[in-house]
Formats: sequence, structure tokens, C-alpha cells
Amino acid sequence: MPKPDCRHIQVTGLVQGVGFRPYVYRLAQRLGLQGEIRNRSSGVSITVQGQMAVLDQFLTELRRNAPGQRHEFSVNVAAATAHSDFVIAPSQSDAGIAGTLLADQAICEDCRREFHDQSDRRYHYPFISCTSCGPRFSICRRLPWDRINTSWSRFSLCAACRQEYESPLDRRFHAVGISCPDCGPVLFTADGLQGEAAVRQACAVLERGGVVAVKGGAGFHLLVDAQNPAAVARLRERKRRSKPLAVLAPTFEWVLENAHTEAAERAALKGSAAPIVLLKACGGIHESLAPGLGTLGVMLPSSGIQLSILRMLQRPLVATSANLSGAPLIHENDTALSALAGIADAFLLHDLDLVQGLDDAVLRVMAGQPVSLRLGRGFAPQIHTVPVAHSSLGCGAHLKVNLAMQERHTLIVGPYIGDLQGAGNRQRYLQQKSTMPAFFQIDAGTEVTDLHPDYGSSVEADDHALTVPHHVAHAMAVWLEHQPEPPFQALTWDGVGLGPDGTVWGGECLQFDAGMEWQRLGSIRPFQLPAGHDIARFPGRIARVLSGETYPGRSIACSSMGRLIEGLAALAGLREENLFEAQVAMEWEALGHRASQALHMDFSWVGADLDWRPLLPLVADRSVSLSARALGFHQALARAALRQCRLGRGDSVLLSGGVFQNRLLVELMVAGARELGLKLLLPGRLPPNDGSIAAGQCVALAMGAKQIGVAQQCA
Repeated sequence: MPKPDCRHIQVTGLVQGVGFRPYVYRLAQRLGLQGEIRNRSSGVSITVQGQMAVLDQFLTELRRNAPGQRHEFSVNVAAATAHSDFVIAPSQSDAGIAGTLLADQAICEDCRREFHDQSDRRYHYPFISCTSCGPRFSICRRLPWDRINTSWSRFSLCAACRQEYESPLDRRFHAVGISCPDCGPVLFTADGLQGEAAVRQACAVLERGGVVAVKGGAGFHLLVDAQNPAAVARLRERKRRSKPLAVLAPTFEWVLENAHTEAAERAALKGSAAPIVLLKACGGIHESLAPGLGTLGVMLPSSGIQLSILRMLQRPLVATSANLSGAPLIHENDTALSALAGIADAFLLHDLDLVQGLDDAVLRVMAGQPVSLRLGRGFAPQIHTVPVAHSSLGCGAHLKVNLAMQERHTLIVGPYIGDLQGAGNRQRYLQQKSTMPAFFQIDAGTEVTDLHPDYGSSVEADDHALTVPHHVAHAMAVWLEHQPEPPFQALTWDGVGLGPDGTVWGGECLQFDAGMEWQRLGSIRPFQLPAGHDIARFPGRIARVLSGETYPGRSIACSSMGRLIEGLAALAGLREENLFEAQVAMEWEALGHRASQALHMDFSWVGADLDWRPLLPLVADRSVSLSARALGFHQALARAALRQCRLGRGDSVLLSGGVFQNRLLVELMVAGARELGLKLLLPGRLPPNDGSIAAGQCVALAMGAKQIGVAQQCA
């Protein structure tokens, strides 16, 4: 018998919490190889020995079929070991970057089938999960991903679960979250009911039109009957919320009956993240949940807890984050019972501790491409690779804030935190800023923040923090996903962001050349933006300024496309005041979607800047329907944007900023770009809004982005 060869394989990437070790164990057993596999903080370590041809087959199948994402393999020849079999060895901590843990995963089809199977011992078990699904980041205290390092550590396995955990042929082989009704967590109410009785009581409250606070796998939701307008109104009044509300659909078939869907949207709904997907509504239910928007935010059940409620009620439920204004999502029982006492009529709790709360992720499909709008449960943390090594901590901006950390070539993007006006969100931001680098075993490195000195991230940054212009960070976040070679352009359109010249930017066309040197190629004709932290609330004030009135208070020079769109929509007669962020712009888009014809209009030009003045009389013409004016405006904006991009060098154009959450605008631009030979590159995993700023700050620093003619790095 020839002497066996031996290989040591180090695998990094998202390889923990995905069933990687059980897969490798079964593969090695099938091929008759010896050795071991173990989790480490920074990845998975494999030692395997056997005949060379069989080792080659092992490596081929491992590279092709291993579960997880973003695998990187390091293979080295090693000395033969004394192993007579292949085993899963105890995990070990090491000093490498701990970018190995997958985000929380929605209930898989196998677990869903068992949940509904009367003969299965996990029939109707709310905490059903396996190696392929269940909470991950929300319950993990430290890496490696082992039961002892998670909230599951306090639950001892019963004999039946222990047998499954140790059986190589079982799909719960080494599943961290394995449990059953005999040994796992329990649902309970505030007055002591447990299990199915607790679920029945919660459902009875929902049937009566009440509000129920439900602890899920990543935090609390507030639920009401979505088909009961009085219940929905009661929830809005108690929570003081005017924003659109998402619906938790009882079945996929219900979604198809109440919304128009395309293939990418259906795939996202059924995907492992189970995000809220913004769909075109076709039923009447959306009018109480998202009035005037023509869309419906829908998600399917992501856990056995949600399935337990929906199987009893068989109806759609409003599911909104359980938090107070300016405060993060609640994820602890005691906090929920006190903070939500004036909102919820009943509570459905459980005893699986959540390490941190994760809001639901939000996604919209535009031009056939899924675009993340919020990095919530299932979408974060994210791992990206940056071509140039660096060490930095991206601090974000002020709204939709999250954190990003780069060490060497690895960039880790953290989950959505929220806006930093409120003390609660500010506290959570500072907590994550202090704990996330240690969790991922990354040196915090150089802090990078926004140019605006009054943003919460800037106020909380250390004294040595570097700054990156807001719109450069936007551009570099999209560049990270596509990495086009310079030269290329970036359209960065949003509400406001401080430019290097001290004015308010937000309608920028940037040119990037070799070495990531950038310049402002064009913008929009500036206007005077009424000053004040609440200006986004009053688009009517902007409309009057655009019409030539002099604002009586303080104002500042502004080139914001987001504010321009809202001002023109208000001028058209849509609304003077936003009840929630970007409401008038969203209604303006919805009217354009519904239009059967368009009023033709066009921007003019002042050099390379878009001049909006020719639009004013047409937008304000009340003899033409609002929808025709809305569609005409969006068509004019798409044409002007593409024409502006043709002034630059290169045929790739990055789109970033909150304005590009507008599906109508994006799809008009994509259609027009094809005819002009331009390649529009949309955000995907990272949002177009300020949820991408932290990542873009890190990338800008690593890639040395700098303004042409300005010596200071990243300024």
C-alpha cells in the first residue's frame, strides 16, 4: 500500500453556520479519507490524508459544492497524521479576521415541511431549525460558531436531539441551534401561559383588533390584523407612525393575489433572507398600509414563531419594528414589557436570549436587479474584498447609519442601526462601534467619517479621524460591488451632503480617472435651500424658492437633486408637507407609474449643469393631469442624466444616493442607456441610500480617492 499523502486546507469566507463541517465530514467519509475538520475564529481548518488521486477528487468537490459563500482556499502539503478515520474536532480560537459567520437565515423548506407534518416530533415547534436555517448573528456572542458561544448554550440537549446532533447522516448533524419541544425554548405570555396556549391568546387579541408585541428570532415586531383598518389606525396612533407599513403574508399564494410580481421579486421573497420586498400592489389592502404609493412591502414567514401565528389566523398581518422613535429595535423581554406597555395589548415572549436586535431587511427590484434598501436581518453582516489592503473603521453619516471595518483586504459591513438624532440609536451606535471590531477580531484602524461636522458620526468620531466627502463615499460603495476600471462616472443623487466647497451637494456627476482621482463633472443649477434640520419635512418651502420667492429665514446654496424633486412635486400641487421621509417624492413616482401619457418637458443646460427652470411652468400647469406631469418629469430627468454622463470619459456609470431608490427613474435610465452604449451599474448588496456610506468611506481611503488638484487624501 503506497504511503498516503496529506494536505492541510484553510478555508475562509462565510463558512460557519452553513453546515460546512457536516458536508466535509460526509465527503471525506464517502471517499475513504482520514483526518479532521475544525472551526476556527477565522475560518475552517481541514487536515485530510489519502491517495493523491482521491485527494484531488476531494478538493475538486470541495471547491465546487461546499456550502457557504465567498470561499478562499489555502492548500499546503502536510506531514501524515495518525488519524484512522475522519472526525469533527473541537473548535479553536485563533488570531485571524473572524469574517466567517453567515447572516441570520429564514426557515428552510425542509424545516417548514417538518413544521406542518403531524408525524414529525417538531410538529408546530416554533423554534425549529437546522444546519441550513435559523438565527445566526442575532444570537452569537463570539466566534467560532459553536453552541457554547451562542444563546443556545443554556439549553441542554435531550437524548433524541443529542442522537441527531451526533449522527453524520442526519441533517441536524452538528447543528448549533438544534432543539425540540422537550429541550428547547418556549413561548409564553406576560400572564404565564406557555406554548400553544400562549399563541392562541395572542391570536385572539389580534382577531379582536388588538396590537400584539411578538419576540421573533431577531427582535420584537408589533402585529395587527392587516385587513382591519381600525386596528391599523390604532397601531399608527399609538406608535405615532405615518410611514408605510409592511405586511407579513400568510402564504405565497396570497402575495400573488395581492401584488404584481416578477421573477426576481418572487425569488427574493422565497430567499434565505426573507426580506421585505417592495411590490406593485394590485389589491385594496395597500391603501391603509401605504396610501398613495401604489406599492406594498411584503415578507413571508421567516421562522417557526411566525408560522405558529399564521397557521391559526390564516390572514395577513402588519408587522412593524417594535421600537420607540429614535430608539433601536427592542430585543429584550424586560425592555419590551416596559417600553411597549402603552402600545401593545398583549405580549408573546420567549426565553432564547437575543444578543442584538436586527431590523427586517428591505429590498426592491429595479430593472430586473434586486437592490438592498436596508441592511437588516439576513443581509448583514456582509463580507467584501477590497483590492488594496488597509485598516479602517467607516463611521457612516447621520441617517440610516451602520458601521464598516476593513483589515487587510477584508471589509465587513455591519447591520442597519438607524438615524442618529435619537439618544437610543446613538447609544446603540457607540456600543457597536466599541464591540464589533472585537467580535470580528479586527483592529479598528483609522476612523473615517463624513465631511459634515454636525453629523452624529462626525461628532462621535475620534480626534484623528479622516473625512471623505459624502458623495465620493456613495460612489465608492457602488464601485466596490462592480469594480470597473477607470475612467468611469458616478451619478450621486440624494437629499443633502456637504461638498468639499462648503455648499450642500446632492445632484452630482463625478468623473473618476486613473488612481481614483475624481472631479465634479457636472451638477444641477444651485438654488437657495431654506436652512433648518426639518427642511426635508416641508417641500412646499422649496417649491416657493424655486418659483422665485425669497425665503424670509436663513438659506444656503444647494445642488440637491432629492430636494429639487420634492420641491417640484410640491409645486405640482401634490403636498406641502411630508409626513415621513421622501413621501412627496414617492407619491410623485407612483403617479408617474400610473400615467397613460406624459407631458413633454426638458431640462436646459448651464455649462455641464442641469437647469431646472424650464420645467417650472410645465410642472405647475394644473390644466394637465398630475400623472402626466409626473411621468413627463421623470422622462426628462432620465434623458438629462444620461446626456450629462456622456460628457465624461468611459462608458460605465455608477448610480448611488437615495434618489436611485426610485424604480421609475432607474428603469427609464437603464432603457435609455442601452441605446447610448452606456453601462449603468446599480447598487445591489449595499443600499443606494446612506446605508452604504460607511463601506464607501473605507473603500475611498483604501483606494486613495482624492479630488484632482487637492493634495489632502480623501478630501
